[in-house]
Amino acid sequence: EWETAQERANRQVLIVRQNALSNAVTSLGVGAKDSDILRLADMFFDWSFRIVDNAVDAYLQAADDVPWKKS
Repeated sequence: EWETAQERANRQVLIVRQNALSNAVTSLGVGAKDSDILRLADMFFDWSFRIVDNAVDAYLQAADDVPWKKS
């Protein structure tokens, strides 16, 4: 069974969040405070989706533009 658009969107959000966290840790280095890492990760995440309110809604809106999407 195929995953729904919402399930795909949720998975993509999780992937971007993981990537943002990894890059925040790498950027700040060993010994950085957890709060600084999480703040930077949130900034990376927000920039990746260029969002204000909801990452899943932003992803779903962008997904409407893909040429292979079935109607």
